[in-house]
Amino acid sequence: MVSGKPYRAVYGWTGQGEWHVLEMRAKCDHCGTGLRADKPESWICSYECTYCADCARALDLICPNCNGEMVERPVREARLMA
Repeated sequence: MVSGKPYRAVYGWTGQGEWHVLEMRAKCDHCGTGLRADKPESWICSYECTYCADCARALDLICPNCNGEMVERPVREARLMA
């Protein structure tokens, strides 16, 4: 758990000799709706605050925590999340 929130990790090469872990949070930070890492239904800001599509649209794709732009979260195959 990160900050008391359940998450699933996805690994990516930073190009600087280390791996970066992208949090794949399981719930919308705004409404608590469940989110799946293997479905294209989530939006994140550069700090990885995570929102469902409905909340992201309602917030005009601007993160209420940092005022940054939200982008679609990458989708990961379910087999990679085990």
